[in-house]
Amino acid sequence: MTNSTLRIDLSGDIKSLGGSAAKAAYAQLVFTALDLPGVKSVRFAIEGDDIDAITDDGSVTIITAKNFKRPLNPN
Repeated sequence: MTNSTLRIDLSGDIKSLGGSAAKAAYAQLVFTALDLPGVKSVRFAIEGDDIDAITDDGSVTIITAKNFKRPLNPN
């Protein structure tokens, strides 16, 4: 974790998801991570390579709860 941003490194299997399924998967991971102490944002990598993740705001590098709207944002 760097500056309250947690980096989550995923396997290449995440690429098998597309569209709304991918956005829902990233949202679930983000909100789970945000429950950890000190985590305020999340960034993703696939097998070590940083990526932009799909959110309600488009593809984003550093993600917070604000990047998702209901129903994906439970707050």
